[in-house]
Parts: sequence; C-alpha cells; structure tokens
Amino acid sequence: MTKFLIGASVLAIYSLAPAAPMCVSGPLSDFINLNADGCMLGTSTVSSFMIAPAINLIDNAVAIAPASVSVGVFLSNTNPGLSFTSTAAVGPGEIAQLLLGYKISGASFTGDSLSLSSETRTGGAQITAIQNSCLGAAFVPQPPNFPGTCPGEEGLPLVVANSGTDSMTFDAVTTIGILHDLTLDAGPSNNGRASGATVTDRFVATALPVPPSEVPEPSSSLLLTSGLAVAGIARHLKMKGII
Repeated sequence: MTKFLIGASVLAIYSLAPAAPMCVSGPLSDFINLNADGCMLGTSTVSSFMIAPAINLIDNAVAIAPASVSVGVFLSNTNPGLSFTSTAAVGPGEIAQLLLGYKISGASFTGDSLSLSSETRTGGAQITAIQNSCLGAAFVPQPPNFPGTCPGEEGLPLVVANSGTDSMTFDAVTTIGILHDLTLDAGPSNNGRASGATVTDRFVATALPVPPSEVPEPSSSLLLTSGLAVAGIARHLKMKGII
C-alpha cells in the first residue's frame, strides 16, 4: 500500500508537466492526427489542423494530397511559425489546391507574415498562396463552405503570387485561426507546368505574464521540490519500519 502511495505521488508530479509536446517537423498527417492539445512552438500552441476538399468551382481543381505535404517548425517564443512544403505538380490545363486550417494560441500575438518560395513554373503557370485569419478565435468550419465563419475579427487577407512575403500587424490577441489556400495553376499553355511550393507562417508573439493570483506553470524547480518531498516521505516511512 505504501509503495502504491509513493508511486502515485511520483505519477502526480509527472502529470504537472505541460500536456502538449514540442512540435517536431514531419508529414502533415502527423499534425492532423494530433490530439486536442496540439503541440508547442516555444510558448505558443498550434492545434486543430484540418484540410478541406478543393473548390471544384475553380476549373475542377483537384486537392493536393496531405501525403505530399511536409511541415517544418520554428520553435521560438517571440517568432514562432510553421512551413508547409508541397511536392505536388500540375501539367497543362491542370489546377491543384491545398485548403489547410489550424489554430495558434497561448501568447500575445501582434503580427503575422506569409511567405511563398521554392516553386518551379514554366509556360505562364501561376502559384498563389492566400491566408485568411480569424483574430481572437478559431474559424468554425462549415463544409463545404471554406473558410467557414470567424467568431472574432477577420484579419486582412495575406496574398503572395509566385514568390515573396506579405505581412500585417494588429491589436494583441491570444488566439488566431489560420486558413490557407495554396493553388498551383499550370494555365492553358501546352508547356505550362508548376510544381513544389513552400508556404511559411511566422508570428510576432510575446509570452503572457502569469497573474499573481494564479498558480504558475510547473517548472524544473517545482519538480525538484516535489521530488524531494516524495523522497522525504519515503525516508520517514522507512525509519518507522513501514517500508
């Protein structure tokens, strides 16, 4: 019974650790399959990854498969971000589209930038990246209507054609819903082709201070103190011949 109590105490200490792990670069499917806690980019958390079908009204565009998209991470307290790299390719008359959404939260955000790079185009092909944002809340998906509704304030859309960067600043919010539209359009030319693209999101963030009335997040010193407490309990019980 005593050993069980000590074991339970140790388990309780480990349960104080943050629920969300640090984000690790990998396939988009890994991020889509994250649980509700998501993963962390420093002190910020990204979660609620989802994809939507291509908008077929755009000349019967086909969806870019998640298997062809890899995600890179920028672990930073002040400039966290994600990059999405697609290996999709289109030929003459073809259009491919990636509609991707997620949420970032846990810090005070005052800026956002969108970059498009690493694309290959011939024969008048075009690659565009459009980012819609919901400031202060996550988007509420309404399939098949993309991007759904924003319960907060809709941010200024960021748009990049072929390559470059677009950015915006805004009043501080602690949550931003992000929705991307990446489109590869080979155009009508017989030699039009487009392939590959990296879309990068970076955010300007400030870690939120802990109000004096609230218990601070677990730290290494707390874990050390708790560990010493468990050790003290065990030593006390041993002296009394209980263990």
